[in-house]
Amino acid sequence: MNETNYIKCPCLHCGQQIEFPASAIGDTVQCAYCSKQIVLQGPVAGATDRKLVPVSLKSPSPIRVSLPVHLARPAASVGGPYKRDFKVAGSRVAKPGLGVGGASGAKRQTTLAIVSVAVLLGAILSIYGIHIHEQKRAREQEAARSKAEQTRLAMEEAAKRSAAEAEQERARVAMEEENEAKRVAQAEENERAQLAQAQEQKRLAELEQERILSQLPVALASNNFVELSFSKGELLDFDSEGIHLYTEDRPVRFPWAMLTEDDANILLRTPKGFEATTAFGSKANLPADDDASDLRQQMRKIWRQGSTLKERFTTRMEILGICDEYNRARARYITASANSLAYDAAARKAKDQADQAAAQQRAGSFYALSPSARQSYLGGVSPFDSTSSLLQNLAANQIMSASSKPDYNKANLDSQAASAQAAGAVTVENALDGYVGRLAGLGFNLPNNGEYPIIPPMNLRREIAAELNANLLPSALTSAPSAPANTAKLDLEKSK
Repeated sequence: MNETNYIKCPCLHCGQQIEFPASAIGDTVQCAYCSKQIVLQGPVAGATDRKLVPVSLKSPSPIRVSLPVHLARPAASVGGPYKRDFKVAGSRVAKPGLGVGGASGAKRQTTLAIVSVAVLLGAILSIYGIHIHEQKRAREQEAARSKAEQTRLAMEEAAKRSAAEAEQERARVAMEEENEAKRVAQAEENERAQLAQAQEQKRLAELEQERILSQLPVALASNNFVELSFSKGELLDFDSEGIHLYTEDRPVRFPWAMLTEDDANILLRTPKGFEATTAFGSKANLPADDDASDLRQQMRKIWRQGSTLKERFTTRMEILGICDEYNRARARYITASANSLAYDAAARKAKDQADQAAAQQRAGSFYALSPSARQSYLGGVSPFDSTSSLLQNLAANQIMSASSKPDYNKANLDSQAASAQAAGAVTVENALDGYVGRLAGLGFNLPNNGEYPIIPPMNLRREIAAELNANLLPSALTSAPSAPANTAKLDLEKSK
């Protein structure tokens, strides 16, 4: 019997050594470990010494590959008879010779045992290969999960970085916008400051020009006779409603609405017109021209804000007229309030005196009674019910009269007077509130400290003198004439 030569070859997929007949080189078989198709190759130098199985796995003994029947048949010798000699993959064992006519019973049992062992070993190796494959797939799945987790963490980190960058970008944009807003606000503030400074410089220049013009002598008319656009005559008086002229042998009132610009200029140059617009209050108490006074500053500001001379003139006269009415009403208010308090105090005093007199009268009449009558009176019995003398009854009558009819006539009169004065004070107070509102509507605001302050005397000559001198020629200012040229007509009218 011919012996078959077996060789070893490693699996290219799992590295397991496979033993197979040398005659099967080049054939394709299935690996018993990884169940993959491999091509059987010849031995490689040093292949038997290499460990191709992973370190974590215990490499089993190499096995022989179960070859197809046609691969297990050896080649027939030249000139000899053809004999079938089938080989079973597995470990090599001694094979007894076959007798002529078939295999013996012992050989069949050995062959069956070898086949059973090979099948069992193949099943074990298949299970082991499946286990290895499952471990490999688990490792691949774990690697995939780890890679997915790393990818997720990387994406989250990238998202955080993107959010941080976006937040930084928003903060940068917000800071730029805030800086831009601050820059614009600062520019506007600088522009307002420059405008306010320019206006202040302009105002100071106007005040200086006004001061220079006010120091020049003012040329006024020689009398109060005027010839206006609507009438002519002697100027009698001004008030908040208009002017009074004595014309055609009778006084006539004309409202301010009838005045023209020329009429205002003529009235302002009359002695009465100049005095009415430049002074307020008693001349004896008239202080020097003080620019620091708040009320005088308001009056000058209102004068400068007027667009025309007529508007400035009429507004000034209206304000001064209301101020005069306010001061008079304030005096009445203070007087009525003081009288109300005084009469109320007198009424209380008169009532106390009447109560005291009645008490003294009752006490005197009480002691005029007899002891028994006094005892009866203290016990709540009328003195008339006691057996007293006529004198005692008269004393008891005095007690009852004094108790029921004290003399409160003066107290009642003083109380009525106090009520009347208080009512008058309320009426005047309402009038004062009306005057304050009218002045505020014209731009003249009194101090709001909860009381009614007095409007002090004011010297307002500066702006009026500057207004009149500004209309004169420079030569007229230097010569300071006593009367302007436009008053010649008025003097001629007066001579007629």
